[in-house]
Amino acid sequence: MACSAEPIALRWSIGLDRLQFGLLRCGGASFALAFHDRGRFRGVAPHRRDINRCALEPDLAFCCRLPMVTASFCRARFHAFGYKVSRILIDASNQPRNQRASRVAVTRREALASGFCLCCLPGSAAAVPRALTEVGPGIFVRAGPHQEATLGNAGGIANVGFIVGRDCVLVTDACGSLADGEWLRGEIRKRTDKPIRYVLITHVHPDHSFGAAAFAADQPVIIGHHALRPALAARGEFYRRRLVDALGPEGAGSVVYPTEQVKDGMEIDLGGRVLRLTAHGKAHTDCDLSMLDVETGLLFPADLLFVHRLPSLDGSLRGWLHEVERLKNLGVSRAIPGHGPLVVDFAPAMADLMRYLSVLRDETREAIAAGVSIADAGRTIAQTERRRWALFDDYNERNVIAAYKELEWQ
Repeated sequence: MACSAEPIALRWSIGLDRLQFGLLRCGGASFALAFHDRGRFRGVAPHRRDINRCALEPDLAFCCRLPMVTASFCRARFHAFGYKVSRILIDASNQPRNQRASRVAVTRREALASGFCLCCLPGSAAAVPRALTEVGPGIFVRAGPHQEATLGNAGGIANVGFIVGRDCVLVTDACGSLADGEWLRGEIRKRTDKPIRYVLITHVHPDHSFGAAAFAADQPVIIGHHALRPALAARGEFYRRRLVDALGPEGAGSVVYPTEQVKDGMEIDLGGRVLRLTAHGKAHTDCDLSMLDVETGLLFPADLLFVHRLPSLDGSLRGWLHEVERLKNLGVSRAIPGHGPLVVDFAPAMADLMRYLSVLRDETREAIAAGVSIADAGRTIAQTERRRWALFDDYNERNVIAAYKELEWQ
């Protein structure tokens, strides 16, 4: 059976992060598209429909649910793969079903343009120095580098730290790996012997959650959004495997679920120090928490605020813009972003984020109205923002694809 260059239908999971494989329907047959741990396309093999699983190689066998994408999306996204993938499909379709297909490299850019989510894939980098700064009375923060998770940075790419009250300590965020969390715990113990009573996980992404296991001996309350548990259940094991690839099994960490869930809001008293938590609607993700230190007026918006590093859209573009307005209504002057400098002036920093999100929304709507394909849109939308953000080429195309999906049926 020969296979044409365009699929009849395409199944995949574009959802947040680092997808390992997609499922392609072509000429009545199913094929699994597998990605290497560095984001390069590895090959295609016949797909076993009965168990919804691909097993090209032992380290590439993952189970997942694959939502159907509309036929119009299929043609646009598949086009971005071009001749390379059509060669693989033809080769795979002509092989016996129990035989492995050949490998042809497809670049990260081509994969992103086709709609596969590869953000935060492990990479390689030199060791990154880590230091805590006291940005306010009893508030210590470490700024993360604008990198992806690597052995050199131990997954510590987000801004994390802790707050000391009269009676106890709260950790925010939970760090990016077991190794990163152990480092932070050691730094806390250099500064105070007060009990670590709370660990805050602001959302599901691994750079904000996988260090929680480092605090197990403290038996803290693990606090998260009410939607965090199902998000971790769906993605946590996949994240763990990716961190094992990057950091090794000893440093990666494990999935830790919240023991206290925030449905709307919550206040925590560390002893003369009240922290006010807010559960947000679908925005950066579907499980975002922010925190306000009432004593200093310092806001911890987590990844609802990116500064200098391009934001990644894994929830709702319109929802994010709405939640930004909620944060602005708090009237705060300073904030600690999820990524960026230790402390920023809130209004101008949030204005930069809103500008990018607004450009993404407006230009995506214009592209949809003009009949621009999703593949072409990924290469053209928000290009005026390129020089303003680190990691623009790693995230913008994926953001466009997520925005296109959300806005197409408005």
